[in-house]
Amino acid sequence: MKVLVTGATGHVGANVVAHLNRAGIRPRVLLRKTSRTVAIDDLEYDPFYGDVTDAHAISEAAAGMEIVYHVAALVRFLRRDFEQMRRVNVDGTRNVIRACLDRGVGRLVHTSSVAAIGHAPGPDRPINESADWNFSADLGYAFSKHLSEMAVREAVAVEKLSAVIVNPALVFGERDVNLNGGKMLAQIKKGWVLVASPGTQSVCDVDDVAAAHLAAAERGRDGERYIVSTESLSYKALFEQVADCVGGRAPSVVVPAAVVRGAGWFVERVVSPFLKKEPLLTWEIATQGTLHSAYDASRTPRELGVEYTPFAQTLDKTRRWLEANGHL
Repeated sequence: MKVLVTGATGHVGANVVAHLNRAGIRPRVLLRKTSRTVAIDDLEYDPFYGDVTDAHAISEAAAGMEIVYHVAALVRFLRRDFEQMRRVNVDGTRNVIRACLDRGVGRLVHTSSVAAIGHAPGPDRPINESADWNFSADLGYAFSKHLSEMAVREAVAVEKLSAVIVNPALVFGERDVNLNGGKMLAQIKKGWVLVASPGTQSVCDVDDVAAAHLAAAERGRDGERYIVSTESLSYKALFEQVADCVGGRAPSVVVPAAVVRGAGWFVERVVSPFLKKEPLLTWEIATQGTLHSAYDASRTPRELGVEYTPFAQTLDKTRRWLEANGHL
């Protein structure tokens, strides 16, 4: 089977390549000349040099492909990065869609995010794939993923593209070279997390996410979303589980939402420019930490046959990988 993977050097993309290898598939991988390939250096793949923002390059990369896994995305939480995220996440997705249509690709699997679905009204009132997006357009990453999904679903409806969408929660697991969920383990191990925000965070295992991608390519329904989420936890409960896993200290204080958002604004707008350093906390991160990322993710096991890994097992696997690779 001829398969193209974009974003293969990132956390999810690298695990998609690993799962493809296990299925006996050596995919074509879209790389930039500057790509850091450490996440896939032990895997089998054929490099194709280009970028999703280059319509000609992605069209050439998609030539002859039966399936395209579009995992590439820019994840930023600073207002100054909004335009760059639009170019990569929205325009890049449109380039991939056009390439799939022009090259006759049989199936596109688009990696989205639960951020493209929205937030729940409360921790005990989870939403599912049918929810209407309700984040603010000021949340740049969430907005870019929402617009990317709209482009995919429009292509399915109007141009009859065969495409399916996978929506992971916060991802933990191996090959996390850029410290996605792994950053939380490292920060709690170092004692940097002093308080908890009042929101809810949904979590998942990267192996479950990769398995959902392959299953979606095979039997996902065109135009449909598939949430991947093991469970949803208050930040306090999540930090406590992480602390138990890594031997760190969990915060005991939950800070009101207004204080969390104000702190995010102050660090991003005042502290970071003064110190001339990237902020660990931004207004967007703080705002999302006060909302409820709670999802009914039962469609993915039911329709795709993916069984979720218990989160305690995921954390232990993440810890062991981080330790082995010098991050803890």
